[in-house]
Amino acid sequence: MNKKLAMLLSICLVLIIGCKNEAKPTINAEDQAVIWQKSQEKGFGKFNYLDLTETAAQELMTEKFKVKLPKLYESALPILETALQTQENTREEPIYSIVATGNTLIMNGTYSYKDKQDGKYYSYATIEMTYEFDREKKLAWLSAQDIMLFNYPEQGKVYLNDPTETFEKLAALTNVSDLDKKMTTFKEQINKPAEERKGKKVRLENSLKQAEKEKEVARNLGMDFGDNGTLSVIRIFVKDYTEK
Repeated sequence: MNKKLAMLLSICLVLIIGCKNEAKPTINAEDQAVIWQKSQEKGFGKFNYLDLTETAAQELMTEKFKVKLPKLYESALPILETALQTQENTREEPIYSIVATGNTLIMNGTYSYKDKQDGKYYSYATIEMTYEFDREKKLAWLSAQDIMLFNYPEQGKVYLNDPTETFEKLAALTNVSDLDKKMTTFKEQINKPAEERKGKKVRLENSLKQAEKEKEVARNLGMDFGDNGTLSVIRIFVKDYTEK
């Protein structure tokens, strides 16, 4: 009887350990809010759509490819327009493309603003949403979200409206932890004299390596400065490394 009981306990212990080893890491609420996935039978197929309008691209993504456009994308659009539209430029219609290569689906959009005097583009924004598909697991998910605002730094001028506020609003959409505290340190860095900002990449957060190692959601949020210390890029990037 004792031998049977001992054997039964051993089997239960093995099963418990096995279940623990197979258990997926818990995803915190902040990360769950910025990722998306769903079950589906097939990949995205092979398609190449160019010169799309914003509306056409959105409809293709949601109706043809049956994927969800994230809150970061939808909420960022009015923020980008507020930052880019000035009295000195004219907004052009955004241009989108969608490329599907079987297991990968990428939507890319460019928002350009032309200077009224010389017709040049001193500021613009790009948006790229990447989805992936796993054939074995029959699972599709939002792999990466990338938003970038570009400012032409050569003349030492910022062509964006309130870039710091713009950055903070976009960063908030990624659900980054301790945003207020991190912004205090971030502002100290970006408000230094131009001489000290030359060629610098200032990051509110960059967890790419750590998140990939620990199977978490990564964020790369920050500003880049040109060789003269003028703002050149605002970067908002989210990457899903969680186990599927």
